[in-house]
Amino acid sequence: MRTAVALSVKLIAQAGWLLAVTRLLGHEAYGSFAGATSLAIGIAAIANVGSNYIVLARMSRDPTGGLDAWRMAWPLTLICGATLGVVYVLGAPLVLHYTTLTIGIILTIAFGELIVGPQLANIGAAMQGGGFVALGQYLQLLPFVFRLLAIGITYLWPSDQRLAAYVGLHVLATLAALGVAARVGRRRLGLDLRHRRASLSELREGASYAAMAFTALNPAELDKALALRYLGAGPAGYYAAATRTLAAAITPMIGMVMTSQPRLFRHAHATDPGMGRLVQVIVFACFGWGIAATGSIQILASPLGQLFGAGFVGLDQVLRDVSWAAIPMAVRIGCGGILIAIGHPLVRAGYEAVGLAVLVATMSIMLPRQGLTGAATALVVSELVFAILGVIMVIRYVRKKTNEK
Repeated sequence: MRTAVALSVKLIAQAGWLLAVTRLLGHEAYGSFAGATSLAIGIAAIANVGSNYIVLARMSRDPTGGLDAWRMAWPLTLICGATLGVVYVLGAPLVLHYTTLTIGIILTIAFGELIVGPQLANIGAAMQGGGFVALGQYLQLLPFVFRLLAIGITYLWPSDQRLAAYVGLHVLATLAALGVAARVGRRRLGLDLRHRRASLSELREGASYAAMAFTALNPAELDKALALRYLGAGPAGYYAAATRTLAAAITPMIGMVMTSQPRLFRHAHATDPGMGRLVQVIVFACFGWGIAATGSIQILASPLGQLFGAGFVGLDQVLRDVSWAAIPMAVRIGCGGILIAIGHPLVRAGYEAVGLAVLVATMSIMLPRQGLTGAATALVVSELVFAILGVIMVIRYVRKKTNEK
């Protein structure tokens, strides 16, 4: 029950932030911001080098082992995140192709998404593994709460300066959330700043998780960068607003998968026949939630579009087009969470790499020709590929795990 409440609050905070930031920036500035931050978030998927999943797995089985993993995770994340920040600053203008963002804004985004954000993910993984799932969800929504405050402050700037002002306050909000999360993690789990080097075996294990995280996260981020590159800031703003709405609709289901992961980790390392039943419940729940999300967006597309303001006239049709991706997206996320928990992150990374290649290929072909309609179609096609392959892999490896017992 506490987890459900936390997820509801998180959904409200995410939706509130999305509506507020789009109204603040308008579709063109928001398109540039969304494309640039999405590229940074996609790169940040490997900033932890998979150490956050090691923390989650070990903390779910043994708090002492989880704390030891944390002392390896945070310094490794800091070093890798800083390195990737340099790569992002040098590469973002070339990849995005069309952007009005200054080098100062790019640097600020790099700091927030590649150095601060991954540390927040480490703490979230530790809280989840330690059984504080609801509390962990509250910590994950803190950035959105603080960013809402940042949006209000940004209105003090003239309209032509608001993008730069908001980016700076956006990162400060993330940094403030990290400070609060660090204090909570210290009190509840004993997380501290003691550190140690990662062993070679941990780097190998983490690399498999990092590969999985990269292929898992980028379908939700890379498409926005591609939209900015091929369509320009205005249409990219429409696409980003629609897909962020879709992501908000899926958020409660993601929380359900996260809640079940510690149990799956335990099932996978014990002779417990309950794993198969739990996997079935997760997959069918994800499928059902995807249907509900699609139906809700189809019905509410017009009033949802109006909430974004006069700067997003016509958004309702884009919302309807992308809503069909909700069903395969939900199944894909559920299957991915299962494969992580039963010890097959590279399997997930493999099939999601195929889906990611399909996304890039279809968007590169369809966006220049069909615009926003092509972007929505490419998203649905790639998510279908993800979901089908995910279900096949889950059936195969859950059966294999069950037969081993």
